[in-house]
Amino acid sequence: MLKKIVITVPILVLVIFISYFSFQYFYLEPIKNGTEIEFNKEEKEIIVSLSRPIPENYFLKNFEVVPKLEGKFVFDEKLDPPFHFLGYKEVRLKPQEIEIGKTYKVKNFNQEFSFSLPAPQPKELSFSECNLQSDICQEEGGIISITFFEPIEEKYFFKNLKVYKCGNQKCETVLKDIREYSFSDSNKRVIIKINPIEKDRDYRTEILGKELSFKIESPKTKSIFFSKARQEITITFTKPIEKEYFLKNFKSTPYLQGKFIFDESGTKIVFKPYKIQEGKVYRIEVLGRSLQIGKRSKTLIPQTPQLTSKDKLIEIDLSGQRLWLHQEGKIIGEYIISSGKPGMPTPTGTFKVLSKIRLVWSAHYRLYMPYSLNFYNGYFIHELPYWPGGYREGENHLGIPVSHGCVRLGIGTAVKVYNFATIGTKVVIHK
Repeated sequence: MLKKIVITVPILVLVIFISYFSFQYFYLEPIKNGTEIEFNKEEKEIIVSLSRPIPENYFLKNFEVVPKLEGKFVFDEKLDPPFHFLGYKEVRLKPQEIEIGKTYKVKNFNQEFSFSLPAPQPKELSFSECNLQSDICQEEGGIISITFFEPIEEKYFFKNLKVYKCGNQKCETVLKDIREYSFSDSNKRVIIKINPIEKDRDYRTEILGKELSFKIESPKTKSIFFSKARQEITITFTKPIEKEYFLKNFKSTPYLQGKFIFDESGTKIVFKPYKIQEGKVYRIEVLGRSLQIGKRSKTLIPQTPQLTSKDKLIEIDLSGQRLWLHQEGKIIGEYIISSGKPGMPTPTGTFKVLSKIRLVWSAHYRLYMPYSLNFYNGYFIHELPYWPGGYREGENHLGIPVSHGCVRLGIGTAVKVYNFATIGTKVVIHK
């Protein structure tokens, strides 16, 4: 009996050894060289595909990620009984967090695989002001819109977002003023609402190497025009203006009672005075711009000779930035102008039209001056100038002294004055 046991044990050990060696060499060795590793960016998971099923503990013993990633393993594709003991053919690791921009190396048996999550790159940044005419928001504040080439996670987005309010060479963060935000287009677009935003203050937003500067400007007075025929004052603005803000900044000296008519766009307001007393001069002021209406000072036109039925006169008021055409003792035209800016004033006095030239080239300023009337040395009454490249001085400058000394008129207006004047027509310029 003892002899049988002595013989059986070595044989059993030999069988176990041969079985283990065969399993290692003929079954597990092909797995080591037949493993495929990939990274699914959309699902953010590591996928290991094995050529043959493998036990869970044997897989974990030979699996490593550097730097280490904490997460959950999901073992799939287990064989049906009775071969289920062999293990699994696919294993997925779902990390709790993958740091963007960091490279990870996955090792499994003899295979290595590296991957990283690149930082989403911003495509475009834009800013829209909230107002009654906005399609996005009709309240106060503004909207920052940021689009990306790839989806971006909310946590990573706010980690890298910076919004500053700047002034006096200092900037302070205003992330606390973000009231609402939304992610759309599969997290490729982010909309942020900021409120409040101080008007006329510089702001800047930065995200992943791209930045945008923006500002909400207060409405500015574009023009003030008084129509003698309709006895009304028309005021235009660079952008929509709130009624309360306008009324707070509208001033007439002496006080004028009247009716305000607000245009739907918010950029135009008509003031109809109930009564303008004869012999009284009124000064209208709105946001830094002013206009004088009523009877003018005796130092203006009365010094000129009495006009006959054939006489023509061009009168220019520099303080009101207006030009009038007189004929047969009547005003037949009234137009807004832009005269010389500070330091380059338009000369005052009595002059006459010396020449009429359809298009004058200014060699000094390198620009064209259409419909030019020369009235004194190098001074002209002409249409808004334009440069050889095609750029033309904007009509929004009419009513503001910005020229080099000439008297500028709007497009369409200048040709009327040009056709009205003849050589020798009197020109009176006063303040």
